[in-house]
Amino acid sequence: KLIRPKKTKKQKLEEFTLQRTFMMNLGCDWMLDKLDKLGQNSLERSIYVLNKRRIENLLDESGLGGFRVMVQSKGAFMNKDLLIVDILNRLKVPVLNKVV
Repeated sequence: KLIRPKKTKKQKLEEFTLQRTFMMNLGCDWMLDKLDKLGQNSLERSIYVLNKRRIENLLDESGLGGFRVMVQSKGAFMNKDLLIVDILNRLKVPVLNKVV
């Protein structure tokens, strides 16, 4: 079923995209890189593999990564002095440490 965005003055339709693309644009590839570095240094192998697989499942285009998402914005504020790379470098990798 095709999602039809509700037209309001407050929200702006930005795009329809795949979940994979959306998540990669949010820095999921950076998170994978950081997870790889943690896995080499301080994570137990089984915890590293568990976390990497969960992220990859969200990005897999034949699975969850293939879902279409609608991206909308509402009065977005952007500080031009603050680069997205700076934000991504400060993020911590949320490591799950047990099977749920």
